This record gives sequence, structure tokens and C-alpha cells, in this order.
Amino acid sequence: TLYLLLIAQGIALVGFPFLWLSHSIILTYFGLILVGLGIANLFPLGLAMASTIGEEQVDKASSRISQAAGMAILIMPLLLGNLADHTGIFIAFGVGLILLIVQPMIVVYGLRIERVKSAISMSSRI
Repeated sequence: TLYLLLIAQGIALVGFPFLWLSHSIILTYFGLILVGLGIANLFPLGLAMASTIGEEQVDKASSRISQAAGMAILIMPLLLGNLADHTGIFIAFGVGLILLIVQPMIVVYGLRIERVKSAISMSSRI
């Protein structure tokens, strides 16, 4: 699941410059398709990954992922729209690029924390 999640993030990241920087309508649509294909997989893969990490608390992990996604869907369009009104659409899209770059780092960091926790719990059982 981790590799699929990172591939989906990579697809979105590859398509983003076409969407953001292109002056050709064809390249912009191509970028939009790639970003859409990548982002469409983030929620289901993230949910699957969260439910396998916390095996003893799957319900808590899935509810937190769903709540975070709902809050992001509620808040981010308003924040990005307000930012676009004040600074321009180019800067608002730049925030999306920053989020696409930071997200894989957060995923890998979270997995490292989980591995350390599982190693500690395994050593305490011995």
C-alpha cells in the first residue's frame, strides 16, 4: 500500500507543473488529468494504510482519516479561494504544490515512527 500511495503522489506531482505552468490548453488538460488520477487515489490508499498501521485501533484510525478528509474538503477551498482573491491564482496553486511535496514526507515519517513503536513493543515482549 505504501508504494501505491507514493506512486499516486508521484503521478499528481508530475502532472502539477503541466497544470500550473502551461500556457497550452492541451498541456493544461493533460496536467489536470494526471493530478486528478493521482489525487483520486490518496484517500482510499491512505485509509487502507492507516488501518493496517494501527491494527489494534482500526476504527479510531479510519474515523480520524475520514474526519481529516472532511475538514480538508470543508476548509481548503475557502482558504485557497481567499488566498487567490488577495494574491492571485498562481500563488494559490503554489500552496497545492507545497502540499503535494510535503505529503510523501509525512507518510514516510509516520511509517518510521510506527516501525520504531512496533520494534519497542516487540522488544518489551521478549
